[in-house]
Amino acid sequence: MYYFNTETIDLVSTDYKAHKIWWEDGKADDRCKINTNGCPYIILGYDVRECQHGPDRNIKKKIQYQAEKLENSSSKWRRKQTAKTLRKALEESSADVVKEEEIHMYYPTADDHKNHIIGEFAGLCQPVGPEVKAKIRELVGDGVTKVSEMKRHLKVFVKKELAIEDKTIPSRRFYPTDKDIRNHMDTTKNKFRFSKDDQTNLEHLVQGWTKTFPDDNFYLRTCLHGPEDKTSDEKFVFVHRSRWQKRLLNLYGKEICLLDATYNTSKYDLPLFFICVNTNVGYINVATFITADELAESIKEALQKIIQWNEDWNPLIL
Repeated sequence: MYYFNTETIDLVSTDYKAHKIWWEDGKADDRCKINTNGCPYIILGYDVRECQHGPDRNIKKKIQYQAEKLENSSSKWRRKQTAKTLRKALEESSADVVKEEEIHMYYPTADDHKNHIIGEFAGLCQPVGPEVKAKIRELVGDGVTKVSEMKRHLKVFVKKELAIEDKTIPSRRFYPTDKDIRNHMDTTKNKFRFSKDDQTNLEHLVQGWTKTFPDDNFYLRTCLHGPEDKTSDEKFVFVHRSRWQKRLLNLYGKEICLLDATYNTSKYDLPLFFICVNTNVGYINVATFITADELAESIKEALQKIIQWNEDWNPLIL
């Protein structure tokens, strides 16, 4: 019910300028409508009281609170408490914990693949597989140097060890192209090298050979501007002779020795010379040397080094 509260209002000290003068009650609620007789009046204050069994004026707030409480059930604090309880139950192997294992897999649709081939020819765009790369490194370490030979080994490896059949349109992952094989072979060779400079690598190899084969003879002179430099005062030269070659040279090389030269054996335009003698089983190589050119003075220098290693060697014909 509505009523006017005038218990604490001082009619003498009230500031009437702050209140509106009414001539009639303009409220739409008829339960507390003031019936006037045309006399002006001022409303100094009012209060509202309802029955304790009346309608719940806070029902909307209560519904909103329940919704917020349900939403806050996944709050950080509640999750932390739940995780602690769950961890304790798992440690104790409690029967109240129900476990379910699920595997979720998501595959892209055909519309998600852009800027590359899909379908039957998709294998042509795949990179070389890690198993094939590892096999290439292994075979290079075993001494395979030709792409054709490497390709044959890889075909057997993929078919027998990986159990993948060769298709009409092979997958590049398991059947790489010749260019792929060559690139991976070169990469592996570069890792095995001591340096990017071939002369430095040869020096390193000669040092190792000298320790491994102390009875063999090695002579190496590098050139500052590369092995193909023919203008330097000290040109590139490499001479090698093993212990068994020394014995054959002393035994069969006293009368006739043949000097044979080969070309295009490396990426450098350097001639490779072999000294051969005729033994009881045919011609055998008894010394090898590489020079920067085919000039007589370069060949003479290499032959003099071999003579130093074989002082009794003096053939009638060379």
